[in-house]
Formats: sequence, structure tokens, C-alpha cells
Amino acid sequence: MSEQKRRPSGIRKRLRGAVLCVGIVLLAACLAPTPDSSGPTAPLPTATPYPIPVLPTRPSPTPRPTSTPRPTRQPTPPWPTPLPTPTPASPLRPNMQVATFFFYWYDCPAHNCDPAQAYAVPPGWSEPLEGDRRPGDGLYYSSLNRDWYLQELRDMQLAGIGIVLPVSWGEHPTPWFRTGVLQALVEANRLLDTPLRIGLFDDTSSEVGEYNDYLDNGLFDGSRYLEGDANLNLSDPVSGFLFYDRKIKPFFQTIPPEMWATHDGRPVEEGGRPLIVVYSTGRISHLESAGALWAGIKAAFQRDFHDRNGRPITPWLVLETTWFTGDSLAGLPPIDEVADGRFAWGAALNGPKWHSLHGTYTVASVGPGFDNRKAGWVQTKLEQPRHRTPDGQEGDPGTFLRWSLSQIPPQTNLLLVETWNELWEGTNVCRAAFPPIGGQAVPEDEYLNLLREALLGQSLWWAARPLPPSWPERLAPQRTYRLSLALQNTGTRTWSEAGGEHLTLGGTLFPAGQEIRPSRPVRPGQVGLFTIVLETPQQAGVYTFTWQMEGPAGPFGPPAHWGIEVGPLPLTPTLQARIPAGAISPGQTLTLTVEVSPAIAFAEVHLQLRFDPAFLYLAEAQMLPGRTVRRWNVSVDNERGWARLEAWQEAGEAMREIVRLRWRALAPGTGGFWVEGGELWTQDGAAMALPDLWVPLVIE
Repeated sequence: MSEQKRRPSGIRKRLRGAVLCVGIVLLAACLAPTPDSSGPTAPLPTATPYPIPVLPTRPSPTPRPTSTPRPTRQPTPPWPTPLPTPTPASPLRPNMQVATFFFYWYDCPAHNCDPAQAYAVPPGWSEPLEGDRRPGDGLYYSSLNRDWYLQELRDMQLAGIGIVLPVSWGEHPTPWFRTGVLQALVEANRLLDTPLRIGLFDDTSSEVGEYNDYLDNGLFDGSRYLEGDANLNLSDPVSGFLFYDRKIKPFFQTIPPEMWATHDGRPVEEGGRPLIVVYSTGRISHLESAGALWAGIKAAFQRDFHDRNGRPITPWLVLETTWFTGDSLAGLPPIDEVADGRFAWGAALNGPKWHSLHGTYTVASVGPGFDNRKAGWVQTKLEQPRHRTPDGQEGDPGTFLRWSLSQIPPQTNLLLVETWNELWEGTNVCRAAFPPIGGQAVPEDEYLNLLREALLGQSLWWAARPLPPSWPERLAPQRTYRLSLALQNTGTRTWSEAGGEHLTLGGTLFPAGQEIRPSRPVRPGQVGLFTIVLETPQQAGVYTFTWQMEGPAGPFGPPAHWGIEVGPLPLTPTLQARIPAGAISPGQTLTLTVEVSPAIAFAEVHLQLRFDPAFLYLAEAQMLPGRTVRRWNVSVDNERGWARLEAWQEAGEAMREIVRLRWRALAPGTGGFWVEGGELWTQDGAAMALPDLWVPLVIE
């Protein structure tokens, strides 16, 4: 094969693990197993749920004296509601399952994540994932991070992929790349409304490594795992132990049966057979024993795994085409009588391939292109440009993948996408910051959208929800203001400069219109802040301001409008926030002070806070610092991002400081919090309504 398969850079060193002695009887156990009626030899692991926070009980509100007048709030304009999202699409080929090779050998930022050697860099590579529920645990784009799996699984569903094939190296010397870490994948999959199905991709590089490790001293201690030069001898009884006991059996004990991918999508109780896809025979010898090896593995699987009705389960074996040689076809039994399917690795480099074994089960492979030129340890540099077909026709960055998908035969039963996230060889279709391709900027979700169009006949969609601005309703004439507009991405496309999404301004304040592009990607579910510079006109009056998101397909999301009066400013109290200087990092605690301006003597104050609970955590609120408080009430709900603050005091001299808020930053990104519903009462009962305040924050 011309495509080079190599080990991840961060795990190429010699490592010594725990010592495991293997007796000769145990080594041979898999090669000729004897079925019996026993179930799995080890109990299936169960998920460990995250602890649920205990919320404080919200006290009943204290009755207000009937003599205290309520302030009169200015009416706010009706706010636009989000447009409905498209109905979920059905597969264009209902009888074809789509799977992708998923590499979990990354443990960023600590291991195997050098951006200088990656073709494309995904979110979370060098900073915490946005939306990570535990951003302070030091796990970003990592096989140890459940939120990373959840992000990738959701994107696979958006792309129309129903089966994930973790690229397994079994009990690898490095702890973040062993079978056991896939428990986090299982937990993340349970959080989906419709979980994906999980099959096994057996990367035979690991069996070769373990064979050399064992030959060195009879132990699996990492001494020769990546440095031995011996070929794996299939006639050696240890080979069955390496394939089955060290990899296949533990994998299917980790993945619960209800999540198993099967050859036809049916549960095992209805005849579905769990899917095992096996990599090539590079550095594997004595292929005349291949049929006996895999027949023994199937029999061992039947012995150890049964469905809920007690019937033995037979796996569905899809072998890479290099397993089918003259020696293996002449072996006893012949390899084509043992295998259930056949596929070709290398579609990302060489173009689409498909095979029909026994004329009934067709497996096809496609990929987006190939580029390993940045991987420093690879000696043979290869490239298949993503914007060019093999015959030289050039187009957009999806040309090669789109052409490949158009070639697969209509009778395909299983389509393999090569790959989801092999970043060193540049075959990934996952969300990532791609280099320019064919002179064109590439949106990070380009290939998710391409796959969705090809597989489901429906594009990813744009949607936006404008959030009410916290501006004053009156501005001074001939002044320059920097104002922020907040919009939530309620669609499935990322807003970015590469994608062409932008905010369009209009109205009498922007008669010529203006476009503002996002300063950083705004992914689905996130809130983007767009900063505008507004110069108010000289003439007093009421002016209008409109804004709406726009993308390559035109405007999206409801348009928003706001009326602003320009004229001399009356002396009315407003809210301000004092923010500490310096950068804010995830896990850092920061104290902000909310003040009223100008200083005023008041007896009672009420405020409400609203914030993103994935972005900030409110640890403490100190009402009226330095003053004698007669009574106060602080109710906080950090799970829903809400707080109510109230305090009563003896009115005295005028004061500015209302509350000190101690926050803990949770995740990187651009966000903040609202201070709204503010009300002040003076000692004589006069009431004042305070304008809402948006306090922007950047955590990096």
C-alpha cells in the first residue's frame, strides 16, 4: 500500500508498563476454543454519572409594605423569537450504514498534540473545549475527557454518520490510549437522544507491537513495543491471544451490547452481528494460518458473548483486502470462507474503493484527501489535494470527497469514511481549522456539511437568536459609543470569518449599512458578541437601529430593531461595573463590583443576574459592602444561571457601591452576565428603575 500507516508521535518512546506473565496454555486458548454455555467472563462496566449539584432553597420573598410605590418601567419593544429549525432528515440510502474511523490517541494539551505537525487543528487542541463541563481538569481534546467524546459524537450525527469505529490498539503502553478509556465514550454516547452504534476497528499495528514486546522477554512491559522488527507470525499460538484476549474481548466487554454496531443495524437478538473491521497485514506473516486464526476468534466470541435469550453471538468480520492472498485463500479454512466482508484502506489517498464478498455484502470506502507533509517523523511525504480529483479536475475544497461519494455503488451495505480525525495524515472530516485549500478559506464545518448533503440530502442550517441589548434608551448627541450586540447561534453552522457569516447593521443610525464579522468562531449553542462603534448625530430626535445575521445563503434569524433617543441626558442613575484588569483564565476567581452612578442615598435595592452556567459560576455576592445592612436576601441557581439580590438599609449619605460579586471562570470564550430588573427606593418611598446592564467578559 502506498499510504503510510504510522504511530502517533507522542507514544513512540519506549515505555515500561505493568508486568504480565503469559503461560503457554493461555496463549493457545484462543486459537482453538471450545464453545460452552457460559456468559461473558467479566461483568460489563457501568457508567459513572457526574455528581448533581445541590441547589440552595430559594426563600419566599419578603412582603413589601403596601405604602411603598413600585417603579414604572419603560415598555420594551417586542423581541423577535427564533425561527423554527428544519425537520431532521432521513438517510437517502436507508439500507446503507455509514461508519467512520475515530482516533482516540490524543490527550491534549499534554500528549500527542503538536500543532506544528497536524494538517488541521480542531477545537480544544491547545485550549479547553468551549462548553466543557470541567474546564479546570486539564483535559482538552483528550480521550480522557467525556465532553470531547460528546462533541465529536454530536458532530458525527450532524454529518449523517451512524457508526463510530474507535481505532483500537488494545492495551497500549500509554494510559490514555487503552481500551478502558472508552468508558468515557460510552458515557457520552448515553447523553445523546439517539446514541450512535459502536464497532471495533482493530489496528493490527498494535498486535505487531505487542508481539515484539513479548518476544523480547516474555512480558508485556513496553520494552520493544515500537522498536522491534519481527513480523507477527500467525502460526504462533500467541497471535490468537493478542488479537482476542488482549483486544477484541475487552473491547466488547467495555461497550454495552445495546450500543454495538451490527452488520445490518438490527439488535443482536434480531440477528444483527457485532461489527469488527480489521486493518491490513503489514508486518504480519504466515497468512496461510489466517483462516484458522479468525475462525478461532469467532468461536471464542460465541463462547464468551450471548444475547439476552442465551444464544451465542457471532461477530461480523470485515477484513482489509491485504488479508486475501494466495496463501490465505489456500489455507484451512480459506480466509474468504471465514470473513464476512472485505474493504480497502487508502481511499483518502487513492480514491474510493469497494468490494463485495460472496456477492451479497458490499463495503465501500471514501476519504476527503491526504496530506502528511507536516508530520516530521514520516519519511514518505504524500498528498492527494482535497480540491482536485485524480484526473486533475479542480474545484472547491470538497471536490475530492464529493467525487468519491458519487462513485460508490448503489448496493453498498456499509460505507467507511476514512477518517474522522486522523490529523497527522490530513484525512480528517471533523470540525477543524483547515489551511487554505486551492486558494480558498475553509469553514471548520465544511466536511460535516458536505457529508450531510450527500448522505441525508439536507445541509447544515444557519439560525440566530438576537438577545436584547443593554443600551441606554437615550444617548448624547455627537458622541462616540462602543456598544455590544449579543446573538446566540441556534443553528448547526459555525459562524466564522472563513465561513462568511457576519452581522449586518441598518436603520437611520446606519443609513449606509455596515457589516461586522465575528472575531472568533461562534459554534452552535454559543453566544457571540459583536462590538459596534456608533457616532450619534448632532440633531436630537428618535433614531432606529436594525441588525440581522447574514451568511453565504443570505440573511438568517429574525431581524432585530431598537429605537434610541438622541438628546441631552437627564441626571438619572445608571449601573456600572468595575472589572479587574488583566487576562482571565478558566478556573480563576475574579471579583467584580456593580455600582450606581451618580452616587445616591437609598434605603432598598433589588437586582437580578442572568448568566451562562457553562461560562461562569457565582460563588459569593456581598450586598452593600461597608454598610450596615438591616436585611438582605441572595438566591442563586448556578445550574440555570440565575440570581436574585435584595438588601435593605438605613438611608444615609449617598453611595455608589451596591454589590461585590465573586465569580469563578469556567470555560474560555466571550460572554458575560446581565444585571437587570434593578430597582431603588429612597427613604421617603420614591422609586427609581435602573437600566439593565450587560457586563462583557473574555476568558482565555
